[in-house]
This record gives sequence, structure tokens and C-alpha cells, in this order.
Amino acid sequence: MTIQTIPLKTANGLFNLNRLKNSSFRNENIEAIRKLTQTAYQGNHVTICRVLGRFMMFVSNLDERHGVQLQMNGYWEMGVTEVLTKLIKPGMNVIDIGANYGYFSFLMAELVRPQGHLYSIEANPFMCEFINKSIKVNGYKKSITVINQAISDQNNYLESFSYSNNSPMNGALTANKSKNALDKNFHEQLDIQTTTLDAIAFNNKTIDLIKIDIEGSENKFWFGSQKLRNANPKLIMVMEFNRFKYKDADLFIDDIFSSGYNVWDIKTNCLNRLDKNALSKTPTNKHSMLLISKENILGKNFENSRY
Repeated sequence: MTIQTIPLKTANGLFNLNRLKNSSFRNENIEAIRKLTQTAYQGNHVTICRVLGRFMMFVSNLDERHGVQLQMNGYWEMGVTEVLTKLIKPGMNVIDIGANYGYFSFLMAELVRPQGHLYSIEANPFMCEFINKSIKVNGYKKSITVINQAISDQNNYLESFSYSNNSPMNGALTANKSKNALDKNFHEQLDIQTTTLDAIAFNNKTIDLIKIDIEGSENKFWFGSQKLRNANPKLIMVMEFNRFKYKDADLFIDDIFSSGYNVWDIKTNCLNRLDKNALSKTPTNKHSMLLISKENILGKNFENSRY
């Protein structure tokens, strides 16, 4: 069956995720997802909504950003959503670092089912509560493991974590935020335990793909995951990147390329190959989403730079 003949809905009336493998169907897909979006207020500032025309997810009614988008539109970062859908295959073991409500976690878990597994890692314990509630109503207990820890380059280290109830998606280690940002936007703080990715066993499984979005701690993820990356040479990473946020961005960039990785910038509907010089000159006023792999992704998963 070609992508052109794949229907918008499955037999049970839910959105067909296979449609996301071709961005030329984006407008049709978004329209269908929005039509399938439903919300129901549960009380205590909690709403359940249907996202991607398929999953039931609990979100906070106080959330003025990510939560609003999920409730009203039913999707988030469609370009990244499409790229992950093309990359992830049944039976893979994948990790979502910085899971937030679990939007990408549920997409990734569905794509690897039934034999694969998704590890959903989130530092904020309140967001983990939302993920666990959503796991229960969607019946994903066997497919998703939730890990409530902050990924860093140090293991068993107690750090302050700052967040805001009206924008929990931007929660981060306090050390990553300026005093001005903390005073203006991040009024809640708690102490959390850090861990390196290398310190997590993952049941000794091969890890095929990791999505990383941890608000300025991506460099700490990198330097705390060397053993895992070396043990999984075919590993693919989809990682948020903003060189302005890293203490030593040049060291971070140098290690990515000296470790033998290729880097692509995920644009609206294409992948833009970046060399070391280009990555070191990426804009600092916005985030980039990078696709990182030692293999040639274009030849293996994409016909060309468009997706």
C-alpha cells in the first residue's frame, strides 16, 4: 500500500499515524487531527484531551503554551512529529528525554509496538503524574517506562529545578536559567536527583533512537551518555540545540563531530546538512532541532533532503 492510498482514519475511527510519513499530506493531516481533537475538564485544573487524533492525554489547565496547543490543535511541532514517524520502526527501543506531558512519548511508543519499548524521562515529578495517568487510560503500561530523574553529566547529584505552572514545558535546572528569567517566569522550585544516561541500565537493551529536549542541558546529556552512544553505533538522536545556552558550546560541537556523527537541521519540510562550522554559527535567538547519526540518514530513511 502506498502512502497515497493510506486512509486518514483507521478502522476504529482514529487518525492513521502512517499518514505522517509524508509531509506533502501535512495540511490534510492537520485538518483531520484538529477535527478529532476533544477535551474534557476533569477538575483541579486538569483536562483530558485527544492528541494526534488518537491518544488521550492529561494536561494542566494552567498551562498557557504547550497545554493550550494540545487541547486546541491536537498536535505539537509537526515537522519533528513527521521525522520521528519516518525514523521509528516496530520493535525499536527508544528514549524520550524531556518528555513533558508525553506527546512524543506516546507517538514513539505506538510506533515501536508491540515488541519495542519507550523510556519516558522527565525531571518534573508533576509532569510524570500526568504521563502516568495518560498511560493508564491509553493502556500503554507494557510499552512505556517512566523515569522521574533529571539527565545530566553527573550522577546522584542534588540540583534545584525551576518551573512555572503556566508554562511547565520550559522547566529546567535552575543553573541553566538567568536570574532575570527566574524572577520573571519561574516561580516554582524543587530539588531533584540527577543521573547520567550511562547510569541507567535500560534492561541491557539496544537503544535505537533518543529524542532530547531538556532546556539547555543537552550538552550535559551528551557528556553523560558516552558509554551508551559507543555501545549503540547505529543510534539516531533528535536533539534540541541552542549554542547560547551551553557553558562551552565549542567543546560540545567539537565532540559531536570528532565522535563521527553527521548533523542535519530539521527545517519545516526538509533536512539541512550542517558541518562543524555551520553548527557553530546557528542562530542563538531560537532553538534548532537536530538530527544526529553516524549513518547517512538521507539514504536510509529519506529519499532526499525533503521529508
